[in-house]
Amino acid sequence: MFRIVILVLSMLLIANLSLGQTTWTKHPSNPILDLGDHGDFDSRHVGMKSVVLHNDLFFLFYHGSDGTSYKIALAISSDAINWSRYGVVLDIGNPGDFDSEHVSQPHVVQIGQEWWMYYEGRDDLSQQQIGLAYSDDLVHWTKSISNPVLHRDPSIPEEAIGVSQPHVLFDGDFRMYYIQWNYDNNIYYFSIGLAYSEDGIVWSKYANNPVLQCAPSPAWDDNFVAAPFIQIDSPTDYSMLYAGGELSTNHCRLGKATSIDGIEWNRSPGNPFMDVGTSGAWDDEWITHPYIVIHADIQYMFYCGLDGDNWRVGLATAPIHEPNICNVLARQLDPPNNQVVISYDLYTPSDEPVEISLFASNDLGVTFDLLVTSVTGDVGSNITPGLSKLIYWDARRDYPGLITDSMRVRVIGITEGK
Repeated sequence: MFRIVILVLSMLLIANLSLGQTTWTKHPSNPILDLGDHGDFDSRHVGMKSVVLHNDLFFLFYHGSDGTSYKIALAISSDAINWSRYGVVLDIGNPGDFDSEHVSQPHVVQIGQEWWMYYEGRDDLSQQQIGLAYSDDLVHWTKSISNPVLHRDPSIPEEAIGVSQPHVLFDGDFRMYYIQWNYDNNIYYFSIGLAYSEDGIVWSKYANNPVLQCAPSPAWDDNFVAAPFIQIDSPTDYSMLYAGGELSTNHCRLGKATSIDGIEWNRSPGNPFMDVGTSGAWDDEWITHPYIVIHADIQYMFYCGLDGDNWRVGLATAPIHEPNICNVLARQLDPPNNQVVISYDLYTPSDEPVEISLFASNDLGVTFDLLVTSVTGDVGSNITPGLSKLIYWDARRDYPGLITDSMRVRVIGITEGK
């Protein structure tokens, strides 16, 4: 029989593997990134926000603290279990800067040939705002002169303390999911907001924020919702993993929500899909900040765990049982070339080759009836699994004048199962 994997994406849309109804198993080596040695900057807390898979290496960006300020650091691994600490890659700012006290919650995304890091900065008044830094090697980072790029708005009740925990998507324009912080009656309240940008620097907040807030009591997430991890599987298929806090237990667990537009979210009936550890475990009070990376035939979900005193980083895994195309990026090259380049990662359970086809639409994906003929690269028969596969499409040769904002492409992979 044939097994088919389909991903739909707009020009410049990053698409990822669907979260699905996945069963996750916590790794027996947890925590995979423990506290630093006594006297180190990360001897008290180690909390991650994002992981990048680049050149078959995992780059884990985390915020560490010795009980004073948080700083952003990097750890590198070839297997997601054994890590080498590189050290601090982004330090706190100067006195008076928006990030003079803490830098934390880094989310790293690739934009063209650069890497962009969105992060939380905290000043001496404990107000939180979101900044941006740039790198061309994932190691050396330069803060944007436009910082902070997402400001706390004191006129918004949900942002009385600030904004934090950015998760940024890029599809030609930028979309940021972030946390709104409020404080009332000695309790912190977190909700999830949304903002838009054309350049990744100047942002406009969604008028009807928050897009996800705590559920009515009693519920497992009736205290707060936080730490969004978003995937867009098609223009009408969004998935969110998030952390939910419960008032009665003071526990924080992981749940899932889905959406057809990235604005209105529906909680999964199976929530929470991952619970805290058993009493005395390193993650027996909170688990938060889920972040999925796919490598070979395994899904790796990194997350933070709290035992009441210290943060550490853990890992849960789930196998891939079907072929998958993920991490898809389509972009149009500058004139006079005018080619469209589609990159993707291809996974199959037993490394069997796949037949890859490309289809196009000029009606926002309603129909995919544009015949694609001028293509080269990793398309056609016997495409082997691997990272950073490339398809080159001379779209203007096939359809002069049709490269518009309405265009979508569809990548289809077919393997012949037995």
